[in-house]
Amino acid sequence: MSKHGRIRIAVVTAYPPNRGRLSEYAKMLLTNLVKINPKLQIIVLADLQYSHSNSSIIVKGLWKPDVVFTLFEVIKEILKIKPHLVMFNIHFAVFGRKRISNFFGFSMIQLINLLKKVFRFKTITILHNIPEAIKIEVLGLKRSLINRIGFLIAEKMALSSDVTLVTLKLYVKMLKERFKKKKIMYLPHGAWSWSVNDKLAFEKRNIIAFIGYLSPTKDLNLLINAFKKIREENNVKLCIIGSPHPNFPESFSKIVNIKDDGIEVLGYVPDNKLPEIFKKTLAVVLPYKTTTGSSGVLHLVCSAGIPVIAVDHPEFRELSRDGAGILLTRNTVEDVAEKMRLIIKNKNLWYSLSRRSMIFGAKRSWDNVAKELNKIIVSLLKH
Repeated sequence: MSKHGRIRIAVVTAYPPNRGRLSEYAKMLLTNLVKINPKLQIIVLADLQYSHSNSSIIVKGLWKPDVVFTLFEVIKEILKIKPHLVMFNIHFAVFGRKRISNFFGFSMIQLINLLKKVFRFKTITILHNIPEAIKIEVLGLKRSLINRIGFLIAEKMALSSDVTLVTLKLYVKMLKERFKKKKIMYLPHGAWSWSVNDKLAFEKRNIIAFIGYLSPTKDLNLLINAFKKIREENNVKLCIIGSPHPNFPESFSKIVNIKDDGIEVLGYVPDNKLPEIFKKTLAVVLPYKTTTGSSGVLHLVCSAGIPVIAVDHPEFRELSRDGAGILLTRNTVEDVAEKMRLIIKNKNLWYSLSRRSMIFGAKRSWDNVAKELNKIIVSLLKH
């Protein structure tokens, strides 16, 4: 530790005010981590154009998505600040839209892990998705030999840290079967806390919502066509809340000009405006063609007591088994429409799912997740 007894942790991650690429996750996790352990000083090595700091979290803008040479600044800064621990908060498209950018980003992680013994620091990777669990065809990629080899090498580089943390138990199992010697542990995704209602209220809710970054993995046409089937028999509207995924800026243009009295495209909504929408929301629908990790949107809305209708993927099945208020659906217009009817018409079902979500959210609060991460950090630094 430093002469002041503080533990320096360098965190390579995207960070607000930039949106997407796990930036919101990073801010919530790190903000709660320093509350749990005041001995920590966190230096965020972020995808920003500027820097700022407070007593516990220093943010340094060092790298830029899809600009490979800026990643060398990260290595230089780590050697300069001499941290006790380096943490990587990543997924397989965190360093930009281009495959080559992400491959160089993962190579940077491997290089830092090669330096850790010489410079005496420990490393943790928080890995949010894995290629074998994603239908990469949805993203316009083929499972060609070169892509399979590239993903395998990148995955090995991500797993070169002393500890790798994943946010789904399914991923622990898959990775341990493939990489038997690696230390892989489960750290659940954190859930937001919202003061929406003192008491759950089914009445006066008339919104079916989509929330999330818009990308090829989200099937908005499926949701819109399903909604059109049920809106005439129900006094509800569809709100589409979200902005383009930074890797797919063209996605928003496909829906922004929707002309339909029952459908409202709100775009990005800041956090302080969400509770007013949540009070009126019957359900959030997640019409995913494929998942890319544990659902951040589900963890965003669960403690507000909002049921989720989600396409039946393994990741959502796990979250349902763990207690989330999820109604699973097939990815057909008819089944999504039927699940929306169930939520709208069955008050008892709505209350049951809503209570499940609130209990689930309380267990996974950001401070509880930060406590688990702090235990892992303290244990790692003892050895």
